[in-house]
Amino acid sequence: MKLLVILSALGLIAVEVGGFFTARFARWRKAAAALLGGLLLFGLAGMLFTKFLSDHASFERPAALLFLLVPLAVLLVKRLFRPVFARRFAYPLVHLQIEQTSLRILFTRWVPLGCYMLALVLLCVALARPMRIDRTVLPPTEGI
Repeated sequence: MKLLVILSALGLIAVEVGGFFTARFARWRKAAAALLGGLLLFGLAGMLFTKFLSDHASFERPAALLFLLVPLAVLLVKRLFRPVFARRFAYPLVHLQIEQTSLRILFTRWVPLGCYMLALVLLCVALARPMRIDRTVLPPTEGI
C-alpha cells in the first residue's frame, strides 16, 4: 500500500511539473492527474483502514476493492468526453443573456452524479464483504 501511495504521489508531482513546461495535451494531463489522484486517495484510505481498523474489521475478498477504480474511471470518462456529448447550439445573441446560477441549479447538476458515485463505491465495498472481528480472549477456566 505504501508503494502505491509513493508511486502515485511521484506520478502526480511529475504530471504537475510537466504542466509547467508544456501547454500541449492539457486534457490528457488533467486525466492523468485525476487518475493518479484517485490512486493516491485509494492508497491513503487503505493505509488508514489498516492503521485504525485492522484489529476490528477485515474483508473476506479484499481483491474486490480494486473495483473502487470503476467510479474513478466513470468520472474520468465523463470529464474527458463531456465536450463531445454536450454540444450546444450557437445562438447569435446568447452573450447578452444573463446566466442564472442558484443553489438549486447546482444541486440538480451535482447531486445525481454524487449519488451515483456513492452507490458505486458502496457496491464495491459490499462486494469485498466486510466483516467485524471480535477478538476477546477468555481466560482459561477449570471446572469439575
